[in-house]
Amino acid sequence: MNVWRRPLLVRAFHEFADDEWGQQSGGPDPVPGGSYRSPGDGERAAGSPGSHSVGLFWDWFHFALRLCRAKGPVKQEFRNPYTVLMAKPAHPPPDDHCKVAPEDYVHFVPTPMKVVHRMLQLAEIQPGETIYDLGCGDGRLVITAVRRYGACGLGIDVDRERLEWARRRAGPDLDHIVFRRQSVLRTDLRQADVVLMYLVARINFKLIPRLARLKRGARIVSHNFELPGMAPDKATRLMCSDGYSHQIFVYRTPLVSV
Repeated sequence: MNVWRRPLLVRAFHEFADDEWGQQSGGPDPVPGGSYRSPGDGERAAGSPGSHSVGLFWDWFHFALRLCRAKGPVKQEFRNPYTVLMAKPAHPPPDDHCKVAPEDYVHFVPTPMKVVHRMLQLAEIQPGETIYDLGCGDGRLVITAVRRYGACGLGIDVDRERLEWARRRAGPDLDHIVFRRQSVLRTDLRQADVVLMYLVARINFKLIPRLARLKRGARIVSHNFELPGMAPDKATRLMCSDGYSHQIFVYRTPLVSV
């Protein structure tokens, strides 16, 4: 006797089964705990009404159950045509890839939308390019890049709540964006055409060895904090409605030391 618990998708299948089997073959038998069991081979005669449709249903059910067990980024990567090349590995990173030392944790501070648009303009994004947003927060940078420039994106953060917020904010654009819970210091950046950052100087410094391995001509755009010891290709400053002056630094690979 096979017994399954009832996550959301499984419950939907059971509701379908209740309707179909209630009319054709009596339906599955309930078992204690709110689960259901499939009719055994001896309980379903080969020529009984609905036996073929029930068999097909269980074939579908087993396939859907496998998808049901996928969690986090794997679900999105089934949906996202870009992630075959863009977001490897396809499986969620190990827990140690999400761990952040207390001194490396960066609190979320929203980037003003005026700065967002200027950063993307300076990044010179081309349609189809891959954008990595390190410490993506609510996802506003990578979502805007996808919507306005036709890019595909990967948002990296360690905060589960922020990532859920970002997914809700992206809506239908999730077909072109993956949000992954992972430390930026453990992220492979080599597939990126553009890297967007609003971190702090000490984290930027630790990221330099990974950024140096980016493909030639890749752009790195950092809000307010430089890459220590590296010469920016461009630097600009702008005032926003929050009353603060914001700096934007743009680097191109290969990086050049000061």
